[in-house]
This record gives sequence, structure tokens and C-alpha cells, in this order.
Amino acid sequence: QKPDYDWRVPAYDGIMPLTGKPEGLPMKVGGGSADVLCGMYASSGTLTALRHQDMTGAGQHIDLALADAHLKRIRRMDRQT
Repeated sequence: QKPDYDWRVPAYDGIMPLTGKPEGLPMKVGGGSADVLCGMYASSGTLTALRHQDMTGAGQHIDLALADAHLKRIRRMDRQT
């Protein structure tokens, strides 16, 4: 397990060819998409874990990766087309 960076995730998860021009080269998704998506899932997971702790008294473990968050988004995009 190595740290990852937002600029690499779209390159290997398959979204860059979707963002470029059809006749051109693949382009990076703007705005730090992997960082933002992972942060959204992290906040949702944290709130869910806190709610679970309030209800049961038991803690939770949240395990996220940039690529996991980005791949989940790509799967959603694929279902929408």
C-alpha cells in the first residue's frame, strides 16, 4: 500500500478518455476530483460511524482509497448512459 495522488488516479481508473475530445488525447479531470470524491465518502462514512456509535456504543473503522472513490463514481456514470 502506497500513498496516491489525485493526478494519477484518473489516469489509471479510466475516466481520462471520457473527458478529452474524441479526436484528441485523454485529458485530466479538473478540480482534484479524486480528492473531492474521497473526502465526500470519508465525511459520509464518519457521520455514519458516529451515528452507529451513538446507537450501539461500538466504534467503526473507515477504510478509503482515492482510486476506490473514483472507480465508484465511474461505475455510476456508466449506469447513467
